[in-house]
Amino acid sequence: MEPSPDNSKKQLGTAGLAQPAIWQEVYEPETCLSQYYPRNTVFFYGFPAGEDSQFFNGVPPWIEELVAARPLVCAGGGMKVVTFHSTSGERTLRLLEQVCGVDLLKPQNILVLPKEIDKNLRGNVRNEMVKKSLEEMTGDKNLIMAQPFLTPSLSSHFQIAPELTNWLNDKATMSKYIPTEFLPRRHLSFKNGIEFAAFTGVLPLPCVVKLSSSSSGDGVRICRTQEDVAQAQKTFGDLHGTVFIEEYIEAKHNFGIQFGISHDTTRKIEIIGFNEQVIDKCGGFLGGIVRATSNIPAMKAIHAALLDKILPAVRALGWYGIGGIDVLVTQDDKIYFIDPNFRQTAIFALVCKSRNQKMTKSIISLTGSFTGTEEEFAKNVLVTAKEKTPDQLMTMVSLSQDGDRYSFNAGLLFDSEESMKENAKALLKTGVTAAILNKIAVA
Repeated sequence: MEPSPDNSKKQLGTAGLAQPAIWQEVYEPETCLSQYYPRNTVFFYGFPAGEDSQFFNGVPPWIEELVAARPLVCAGGGMKVVTFHSTSGERTLRLLEQVCGVDLLKPQNILVLPKEIDKNLRGNVRNEMVKKSLEEMTGDKNLIMAQPFLTPSLSSHFQIAPELTNWLNDKATMSKYIPTEFLPRRHLSFKNGIEFAAFTGVLPLPCVVKLSSSSSGDGVRICRTQEDVAQAQKTFGDLHGTVFIEEYIEAKHNFGIQFGISHDTTRKIEIIGFNEQVIDKCGGFLGGIVRATSNIPAMKAIHAALLDKILPAVRALGWYGIGGIDVLVTQDDKIYFIDPNFRQTAIFALVCKSRNQKMTKSIISLTGSFTGTEEEFAKNVLVTAKEKTPDQLMTMVSLSQDGDRYSFNAGLLFDSEESMKENAKALLKTGVTAAILNKIAVA
């Protein structure tokens, strides 16, 4: 299916762009999700597990549960948010609100999935239980999901046709709405991982191997040697999605641009903010940095490409909401868009805090964990995350508890590169473990 501005609504059955006047009366005073969706939207920052709905997701369930709770700090008052039980229990929310001072969505606006859907439930069994729960929790055309299920029984629950959102999130379709001048060259394409694994030719190196529909770097491998290619073939060899080989871009900057397209077509498309992407050597996402101040010459060209060409084409297809798109900037300031995310991204909550002046320092995102009693967790870790205190090192986004293990999404605060390193070391000393803290501490 290939949507176009002229026939997308007919093909895909979107909810349409025009909204009843009641939705246009009041907007949230601060940047949040509710600014871009109709009131009474049910928002689920969720993804299919495994390879359901033409999407590959290799993220473990406990991380998915943290991800789904991120909107609790940035939803605004006009919507409900679907979360997992592990991140929405009374004790968990109490630690965030009363100990850390985090402003959360009101309890009556939090819809909690059944307790049985936990970290031990995986694959198709997990998907089916989530689908069934969403059918029961949501009504006609009020659901927004990060990566929607392509399930007929759920289709009428979505505000925007799930086929359109998934089409936009597929890297293979970027050339349909992004001018070629802003895209890396594609060398080869394989209809699936099996075909890619059987390839015995020589690829141009370095190159980037990409599974067309995935997220968080799950389906990306930067290959610099033939050994890297062989490992990518092994990793993607049993997957069913399209695999393509892309030109490697030597970049001085790697940014995630956060944007908003309101459901109300009288409102202008917005660039909400941006973050620097922190990736591992293979291209996997580790975190993002939101700077308190920045001066990036190429940002003017990035904004122009998005606001004048790319995002108006997306709006014309019938899509709205908040999202992000990753862009590389070369040494001579040429820009390449490499990864579309037509959904909330990992950094959106922190970008909101910065834009709304809730944080005046720079922030780098992290996924961390701590093992110990609740008293030890509060004394050693949460004390560093008390909002608006002189010694604050972190701002919490989401939290889960599994026995004596606490896992969380947060932002590490810093004023300079040196203080970022020192603050990372300070958190590691509390007993927190996080891959990005290790990377910073030894930099």
